[in-house]
Amino acid sequence: MRHLPEPWMRQAYRDLLSAEKCSHDGDDGFASMLARQASEKALAAYYVKLHGTPPALGHSVSEMIRLMGLDELQFLLSGASEDASASEIRSVQTARSIIDWVEMKLALPHTTAAVASLI
Repeated sequence: MRHLPEPWMRQAYRDLLSAEKCSHDGDDGFASMLARQASEKALAAYYVKLHGTPPALGHSVSEMIRLMGLDELQFLLSGASEDASASEIRSVQTARSIIDWVEMKLALPHTTAAVASLI
């Protein structure tokens, strides 16, 4: 079975859009969880493109970045906030940055708007 990055990215977009909606609605904890999942799925898409198979399950975003040697993304994970609410918002922004980076690396069209119609 051939594995493709696009299904992973579609789900990453869906999770990110849901995270943004939850954040807007004040459900910061759920927004943070969805943002982490969006980041993980985008990184999985990149992994699939490189290796032709999905990554092993159970890795955190920071662990995936480290294992794949993506040093240019490490800066996104630094600087923990003392304010939990600001940290939750930052996680949604971080997910957006990771998805944008993966889109650029995979030369995928930015399709977040198209995916919005699926939610």
